[in-house]
Amino acid sequence: MLFAMLPIAAQAEVPKYRLDVLVDGPAGRGADINNSGVALLGLETGGASQAWLMTTTGSVHLGSLGGTKVEGFELNDAGTVVGSSSLAGNTATHAFVYANGTMRDIGTLGGLNSSAVAVNNAGLVVGTSDVAGGGTRGFIYTADGGMRDIGTLGGAQSRILDVADTGEILGSAQTESGEWHKFLYKDGVMTDIHDWGGNLSGLGANGELYGTSYDSTRNQWSLELYNSAWSPAGEWNYNLAIPSDMSNGYMVGTNNYGTGTMLATADGYWSLDSFTEGQWTFLDAHGVNDSGQILAYGCSWDSGSCATVLLSPVPEPATYGMLAAGLGVVALARRRKGAAASRSA
Repeated sequence: MLFAMLPIAAQAEVPKYRLDVLVDGPAGRGADINNSGVALLGLETGGASQAWLMTTTGSVHLGSLGGTKVEGFELNDAGTVVGSSSLAGNTATHAFVYANGTMRDIGTLGGLNSSAVAVNNAGLVVGTSDVAGGGTRGFIYTADGGMRDIGTLGGAQSRILDVADTGEILGSAQTESGEWHKFLYKDGVMTDIHDWGGNLSGLGANGELYGTSYDSTRNQWSLELYNSAWSPAGEWNYNLAIPSDMSNGYMVGTNNYGTGTMLATADGYWSLDSFTEGQWTFLDAHGVNDSGQILAYGCSWDSGSCATVLLSPVPEPATYGMLAAGLGVVALARRRKGAAASRSA
């Protein structure tokens, strides 16, 4: 399906996108997409939650740690997935690392539950765990070093949000007074960035720091972006005010009213709805990769149904030729996925 992206304002030549349905219906929810075009999704089925890796031609079910509640949060370019899974009986939830067809329980910091929320391309895993006696601590995990407590800003608790390929870790921690402050952590040093302001929520691959803040003078939400070599063109801090993901040269999120799902580049910004010339309304953009592929959720006016979809630039970048290798990493060839279908207008 080919559509011209209609510009919101005068800007660079508009790109074209193809839409492929990955999962029909509201049971699917996107989580992440890597640079091989492999998408990480969650599915709700029969009272159970599952994690899947998908492309337009195949899928892999990640399994569980014995329970029926599984959520995958992020995958890297090697196909390594991190998330959380309930144990047998669903009495506790542990962080997992999925690689080479196997889901591995990476334990806790002494408490009952844990969750891995991000992994970078070096294989560094970060997340949050309960600790003995109550409370939570952020953790760093590597295959060689195991799970390690990241510490706090002088208080009792901490949590992790994201990790960049450059090694920076974004999280929040309690100070000695008990207040929660955002921090950046690298090479054993935790830096309080509370004074930067805004609700900082994620990291780009190169250590870019993004989030949102409320502009009381304009009564609008505004994009916060730090340590970035590029920024979206135009009045980007309002047109894409609430970011959900950032890659090299692309950012996705919603506008300042939360009513439009947006793509932004250094050349311009567009509503995802304009990809389909009114045929689709997009409610969320879950991820974007370095080729500009977008994992999104939207509803079709033609069919009256909603779906998790993959939006791919046309013509396809040469890097898509590497997709077959990427599928080999995650063994997507093990099973054809009947749910994926390409739709045409």
